[in-house]
Amino acid sequence: MALSGSGFLNDVVVTVRQMVNEPTTNPKYSDADMIGYLRRSIAVVMADINANMDHPVVTRGSLVIAVDKQSYTLPPQVGKLYYIAKINSTTGTKEWEILPGSLWDFTGFGFRLEGNTLRLLSKWKVGYTVEYAFVPNAEPFPHKANAAAYTTTTMTLATAGVDGTLDTRPEAYAGYLLRVLSSTDATAVYPQDRIISAYNNQTRVATVTEAFSPALVGTITYEVVPLFSQLLQHVWCLYTAKTILGLEGANKKYALINDLYQSALRALRITMRKEFRVGQVFEGRTPENSRNPSWAFGVMG
Repeated sequence: MALSGSGFLNDVVVTVRQMVNEPTTNPKYSDADMIGYLRRSIAVVMADINANMDHPVVTRGSLVIAVDKQSYTLPPQVGKLYYIAKINSTTGTKEWEILPGSLWDFTGFGFRLEGNTLRLLSKWKVGYTVEYAFVPNAEPFPHKANAAAYTTTTMTLATAGVDGTLDTRPEAYAGYLLRVLSSTDATAVYPQDRIISAYNNQTRVATVTEAFSPALVGTITYEVVPLFSQLLQHVWCLYTAKTILGLEGANKKYALINDLYQSALRALRITMRKEFRVGQVFEGRTPENSRNPSWAFGVMG
């Protein structure tokens, strides 16, 4: 598989090849190989960031409480679940919130996360649409393709990616970034970035949190990727590069890239702490400071 020459995946692969001094003509590692290493690198870097942060990266999704149903499949990228809340549809504020519980919790409320399955510990009111917040592990497959269809708030993803691979698991892209890259209509204004709030793996329909504006026209080229900043993308590239250099046994180059990775990772953590500073009193009320997430550092929704 050869990349199309533009977009997130192409930019990352080009950067990693430069870091490891691999030729673009007859490279040892194909574009597909590079994308595979990138996916694994994203997961490792996200874990590295969140393991040492007092306010880890958190994104959100939603689900509808059904009749006599206590278990719900969540997106595959759910690493840790923070809360479930009923959001007022008019004001956007929380009406109530439920925190993780235990099977031995005498109150009977709460929930447990078993793999990526949400298990409710009591019978909840049917018909409620609730929001859940989670730490992502960045498992879904990034890809770029042409949209099969679209409305003001949805996009039907292609059956296969031009770059990368379409993820067909339930709710796989919830919390990911849908970036409209271009259109065949010359009057259209692009790019546009939207967060995916829900993804139907059977119909391939991604619902976004905010309507496209201006409205989409023409044949749309899009990409679905983790929400990222340039600094975070640089960290992902460095980790991918040092993985490849480690496999090659290029010890000196590996050591240099590893130093650059540690330096860039430190800069990323400092930036996140500055951007999302929270009150010390609030921090002190939580044993693990776990209720102080970073919601919008261009990482996840």
